[in-house]
Amino acid sequence: MPTYTVTVTRTLTLTTSVTVRARQEDEAQDKVRALIEENQFGTLAWEVVESQATVDDWQEDRDEIDIASVEEDQ
Repeated sequence: MPTYTVTVTRTLTLTTSVTVRARQEDEAQDKVRALIEENQFGTLAWEVVESQATVDDWQEDRDEIDIASVEEDQ
């Protein structure tokens, strides 16, 4: 009987907020982009536990941080 290797993708989305002082939205985005480029948000470490399937290994395919929205605080 033939055997097959099946690739499985699992996506994890983490969302957080950060407060920055700026004169306008563009400046706020620029400040946060600078923090992202300086790796100020740290790195992500994860571990798969209690997996019932026999897998070769999990790999990190993508690690990106994006700005979803900018809103002025009231």
